[in-house]
Amino acid sequence: MAPGTEPALTEPLQLLTNAVVLSYFDHFNQANFTAVANLFAVEGQLLPPFESAIVGREAIASYLAAEAKGMKAIPQESTETSLPTGETEVQVIGQVQTPLFSVRVRWQFVLSPDSEIRSARIKLLAALRELLHLKH
Repeated sequence: MAPGTEPALTEPLQLLTNAVVLSYFDHFNQANFTAVANLFAVEGQLLPPFESAIVGREAIASYLAAEAKGMKAIPQESTETSLPTGETEVQVIGQVQTPLFSVRVRWQFVLSPDSEIRSARIKLLAALRELLHLKH
């Protein structure tokens, strides 16, 4: 890339710049799960790995308080795409660290035109044998 030029918003491997998604990670890492949930639309969905959808702010806050204590989410790269519906899709790749292990993860956020999270899908990027190893 030539000096002084900026990458396009849809260029892969850019640093995370979406304010709502940045807030998601900031609040998550502070264990402020109510603030995380308030970033979602009223009927927003959190789609964790191996679980059914968690729907609604109250349910998302409760789920995170029970399941995400002690976790840190570390975004490392992202892409952002404007969808024909007026929504924005932000994909983030990074790591989740727990007190016992660290695993690579992809988050896929769909944001409404009003910048609320409609859905956040979380996918583990580890190989099956790595996941099986975590059970021990």
